[in-house]
Amino acid sequence: MNSKIYLHRLGCPKLDVDHDLLSSGLSDRGAVFVPEVEQADTVIISTCAFIADARAEAVEAMLEGAQWKEEVPGRRLFVTGCLPARYRDTLKKDLPEVDGWYGPGEFEGILAEFLPTDRQNIIAAPDKNAHPGRMNRELEDILSSIRHVEESPVAYLKIAEGCNRRCAYCAIPDIRGPYTSRRPGSILSEASRLLSQGVREIIVTAQEVNSYGRDLGDGTTIEALLPRLGELVAKSDGWLRVLYTHPPLFSEAFVQALADTPALVPYLDFPIEHADDSVLKVMGRGTTWSQMARWIDLLRKKIDRLALRTSIIVGHPGEGETEFRILMERLYDVRFERLGVFRYSPEEETRAAKLKAVDSSVAVDREMAVQDLAMEHADEWYAGIVGQELSVLLERARDEDGLLEGRSIWDAPDIDGNVIYTGSGKPGDIVRGRVEAAEPYEMTVGPDEL
Repeated sequence: MNSKIYLHRLGCPKLDVDHDLLSSGLSDRGAVFVPEVEQADTVIISTCAFIADARAEAVEAMLEGAQWKEEVPGRRLFVTGCLPARYRDTLKKDLPEVDGWYGPGEFEGILAEFLPTDRQNIIAAPDKNAHPGRMNRELEDILSSIRHVEESPVAYLKIAEGCNRRCAYCAIPDIRGPYTSRRPGSILSEASRLLSQGVREIIVTAQEVNSYGRDLGDGTTIEALLPRLGELVAKSDGWLRVLYTHPPLFSEAFVQALADTPALVPYLDFPIEHADDSVLKVMGRGTTWSQMARWIDLLRKKIDRLALRTSIIVGHPGEGETEFRILMERLYDVRFERLGVFRYSPEEETRAAKLKAVDSSVAVDREMAVQDLAMEHADEWYAGIVGQELSVLLERARDEDGLLEGRSIWDAPDIDGNVIYTGSGKPGDIVRGRVEAAEPYEMTVGPDEL
């Protein structure tokens, strides 16, 4: 009897690549994915361990999964992702109901353990000396050949795994291992496959997209890769989007590559984390506000109609009243089109965890102040786009009225806003239209009759 699997997806978009890989391997073994947990005999929970809120969300999901398992004999529960990579031994003791724990990249274990077939070599056995999250050559070969199993017109294309940075607040290098780039041929092969399967938007992702190629030592660069990807996507009349850049690694060549890449939508994630130099230094970001401001100015000059997304951490050790005031002043001046804010949470075994953090009530007030500023700027920005022409990727029809919903060129999936389209079409279509009405995080677009 084939397993009926419910995949509970948590975590960041980079984990969606892991989801595709796992789903493809399970489908090859006869598994069927079901939309509701009560239809399943097996639940797989994909987890994130980046911040306290993400860990709390994962723990809640695991407790619910344990209760679900106990209700019917024979049910199985597995947990994958970053949480097992970081806390496996503790989790095993605290949640014995879980049948198996698998970190990033440990796909072969879960495939072999509960869905054995005569095709055990679909994913090569891991190097026992390698970090569990590290991209290996066998894994990237599989990524370039598996099918896109989702019905979504969007796919994430992971070009590297891990991170070499040691930002004071972040444990990702310990979870995911060192930065390891995929070979260009593997990436281009996967992109071609995704496009041939009907994917309309490819989202290039890595912990730091603009670190790509530096570890290969053969002259491979992101500046050479992006235009080649863009040419492939342009031939399919699709979109290319870039997530997760690292501001200290920006260069004029990288900005020019972004400007020259075909099919690249005018949207970029540029996470500054803070805007006061003393806090940036404590964070270990390796840059200053003036350096980042220079790249912001250049990006906006080079890329027409660009929407910049950034993220801010408030309450980090070293952030006093003066430093927070400077942050707010600079955010006010720059006016990011997309702005997210997080309260600092100490991560075990990081440098920042050893420092004195800002009082929690003060951090909450600062978070709310940044959110208020973000909403103020969003009100202005959305009011300013009414009447503009733009492209929209249609994704679904609304049950209540049949109108189509999707995203604009300025909106990344599950992060930014959405679009209501009043014209005709079907999910997967990319249409042109004109903004009829707009408010923060939602716009109405009609077919352009001009």
